[in-house]
Amino acid sequence: MTTATRPERLLSLLVPTFPVINPNLDVLRPALLRAGIAFEERAFDHVRLRGCDVEAPDAHGDYAPLRTASLLWPMGFGTRANFLDKLQLLELACRDTRCVTAPEALVLAHAKYDLVRTTPPLRHPETYASHDARWLWGIVQSGGEWVAKPPAASFGRGVFRLDANDRNGLAVLEQLTEHGRGTQAVLTRGVRRDAQGGTRVRLAFGD
Repeated sequence: MTTATRPERLLSLLVPTFPVINPNLDVLRPALLRAGIAFEERAFDHVRLRGCDVEAPDAHGDYAPLRTASLLWPMGFGTRANFLDKLQLLELACRDTRCVTAPEALVLAHAKYDLVRTTPPLRHPETYASHDARWLWGIVQSGGEWVAKPPAASFGRGVFRLDANDRNGLAVLEQLTEHGRGTQAVLTRGVRRDAQGGTRVRLAFGD
């Protein structure tokens, strides 16, 4: 068991599991070090409840209560199977410790669905979502280029460009919807790539 003294103010980054594969962390870690902010990383996928304490392990498997941190920052969804359980435990932890991303935001706003209601100037292309691969494939058959993806994946995972002539298009959509197991997939009309790059929205410590 680790006995090192924990800093008085500590940011706890809740990563899905170890080893960590997250390009955002590659940028965030050196930025925190330059700012002199003490931080640790704990595995969100392995969070547990001990009495009234919500605990999570570090890379060595040593558990510590999340309330001993000054700030919690969830850095991903982790395993889908226990997502709701983790979010309920995170909500308990956030009663004791401030959270950069609130549990309700992870549930309601951390996916592609909310983007369709974004008002100008952040316009969003025509979008559909369903667990029915054949219904989505019918939309692709209407013409044009489309982008198929999971609603809550990151870093380009599971993203496919499709059109009506794609021989594997239906198979791709069946893969994304897990062959009728109820998993949703998002289909967005393709847009011309801007030479100036896209728009990335970041919000910190605000509403």
